[in-house]
Amino acid sequence: MSGKSMKKMLLLAKLEAVPGTDIVPAAATNAILCRGLMPSIITAEFAERNNIKPHKGNDRKLAVGVHRRFQFEVEIAGSGVAGTAPAWGLLLQICGFSETVTLATDVVYGTECPSGPS
Repeated sequence: MSGKSMKKMLLLAKLEAVPGTDIVPAAATNAILCRGLMPSIITAEFAERNNIKPHKGNDRKLAVGVHRRFQFEVEIAGSGVAGTAPAWGLLLQICGFSETVTLATDVVYGTECPSGPS
Protein backbone atom coordinates (compact mmCIF):
# COMPACT_ATOMS: atom_id res chain seq x y z
CA MET A 1 0.00 0.00 0.00
CA SER A 2 2.71 2.44 -0.87
CA GLY A 3 1.65 6.01 -1.30
CA LYS A 4 -1.59 5.66 0.67
CA SER A 5 -1.93 7.23 4.09
CA MET A 6 -3.62 5.00 6.65
CA LYS A 7 -4.38 8.12 8.69
CA LYS A 8 -6.92 9.24 6.09
CA MET A 9 -9.11 6.14 6.06
CA LEU A 10 -12.69 6.11 7.27
CA LEU A 11 -14.62 3.09 8.58
CA LEU A 12 -18.27 3.10 7.52
CA ALA A 13 -20.66 0.32 8.56
CA LYS A 14 -24.36 -0.18 7.94
CA LEU A 15 -26.73 -3.16 8.10
CA GLU A 16 -28.68 -4.25 5.03
CA ALA A 17 -32.37 -3.43 5.37
CA VAL A 18 -33.16 -6.13 2.79
CA PRO A 19 -30.68 -9.00 2.35
CA GLY A 20 -28.91 -8.81 -1.00
CA THR A 21 -29.72 -5.13 -1.50
CA ASP A 22 -26.74 -2.80 -1.78
CA ILE A 23 -26.45 -0.24 0.99
CA VAL A 24 -25.00 3.25 0.79
CA PRO A 25 -23.43 4.27 4.11
CA ALA A 26 -23.03 7.99 4.80
CA ALA A 27 -20.08 9.48 6.68
CA ALA A 28 -22.36 11.68 8.80
CA THR A 29 -24.42 8.80 10.20
CA ASN A 30 -22.44 5.57 9.67
CA ALA A 31 -18.84 6.46 10.58
CA ILE A 32 -17.24 4.50 13.44
CA LEU A 33 -14.29 5.86 15.39
CA CYS A 34 -11.44 3.34 15.29
CA ARG A 35 -7.67 3.14 15.33
CA GLY A 36 -5.05 0.79 13.93
CA LEU A 37 -7.06 -0.04 10.80
CA MET A 38 -5.11 -2.75 8.95
CA PRO A 39 -6.68 -4.25 5.82
CA SER A 40 -5.55 -7.66 4.58
CA ILE A 41 -5.37 -8.83 0.99
CA ILE A 42 -8.54 -9.91 -0.77
CA THR A 43 -9.17 -13.65 -0.39
CA ALA A 44 -11.63 -15.96 -2.09
CA GLU A 45 -13.23 -19.35 -1.66
CA PHE A 46 -13.57 -21.54 -4.72
CA ALA A 47 -15.93 -24.38 -5.62
CA GLU A 48 -14.71 -27.35 -7.61
CA ARG A 49 -16.46 -27.90 -10.93
CA ASN A 50 -16.26 -31.56 -11.88
CA ASN A 51 -17.99 -31.22 -15.23
CA ILE A 52 -17.72 -33.85 -17.92
CA LYS A 53 -15.89 -32.37 -20.89
CA PRO A 54 -14.78 -33.65 -24.30
CA HIS A 55 -11.11 -32.87 -23.71
CA LYS A 56 -8.38 -33.31 -21.13
CA GLY A 57 -7.30 -30.48 -18.89
CA ASN A 58 -8.07 -28.75 -15.67
CA ASP A 59 -11.55 -27.74 -14.60
CA ARG A 60 -11.94 -24.10 -13.86
CA LYS A 61 -12.87 -23.26 -10.31
CA LEU A 62 -15.76 -20.95 -9.54
CA ALA A 63 -15.30 -18.16 -6.99
CA VAL A 64 -18.15 -18.46 -4.48
CA GLY A 65 -17.00 -16.11 -1.75
CA VAL A 66 -14.74 -13.12 -2.18
CA HIS A 67 -14.00 -11.19 0.99
CA ARG A 68 -11.50 -8.98 2.74
CA ARG A 69 -10.61 -8.86 6.43
CA PHE A 70 -9.84 -5.78 8.46
CA GLN A 71 -8.28 -5.54 11.88
CA PHE A 72 -8.93 -2.47 14.00
CA GLU A 73 -9.56 -1.31 17.53
CA VAL A 74 -12.70 0.44 18.73
CA GLU A 75 -13.07 2.42 21.93
CA ILE A 76 -15.69 0.85 24.17
CA ALA A 77 -17.79 3.86 25.04
CA GLY A 78 -21.50 4.08 25.67
CA SER A 79 -23.86 6.29 23.72
CA GLY A 80 -24.43 8.53 26.73
CA VAL A 81 -28.19 7.90 26.78
CA ALA A 82 -29.80 4.95 28.55
CA GLY A 83 -31.55 2.66 26.09
CA THR A 84 -29.58 3.96 23.07
CA ALA A 85 -27.15 1.61 21.36
CA PRO A 86 -23.51 2.75 21.06
CA ALA A 87 -22.06 3.38 17.59
CA TRP A 88 -19.88 0.24 17.80
CA GLY A 89 -22.91 -1.94 18.61
CA LEU A 90 -23.46 -2.27 14.88
CA LEU A 91 -20.11 -4.07 14.59
CA LEU A 92 -21.30 -6.68 17.10
CA GLN A 93 -24.46 -7.24 15.04
CA ILE A 94 -22.35 -7.69 11.91
CA CYS A 95 -20.38 -10.37 13.80
CA GLY A 96 -23.60 -12.27 14.64
CA PHE A 97 -24.55 -10.90 18.06
CA SER A 98 -28.16 -10.04 18.83
CA GLU A 99 -29.08 -6.58 20.12
CA THR A 100 -31.96 -6.06 22.55
CA VAL A 101 -32.87 -2.43 23.21
CA THR A 102 -35.08 -1.52 26.17
CA LEU A 103 -35.98 2.15 25.74
CA ALA A 104 -34.72 4.45 28.50
CA THR A 105 -33.21 1.44 30.31
CA ASP A 106 -30.40 -0.49 28.57
CA VAL A 107 -29.02 -2.26 25.53
CA VAL A 108 -28.01 -5.93 25.84
CA TYR A 109 -25.91 -7.92 23.36
CA GLY A 110 -26.14 -11.71 23.20
CA THR A 111 -24.77 -14.57 21.14
CA GLU A 112 -28.15 -15.79 19.91
CA CYS A 113 -28.85 -13.95 16.68
CA PRO A 114 -31.70 -15.45 14.61
CA SER A 115 -30.83 -13.60 11.39
CA GLY A 116 -27.04 -13.33 11.73
CA PRO A 117 -24.28 -15.44 10.26
CA SER A 118 -24.08 -19.06 11.31
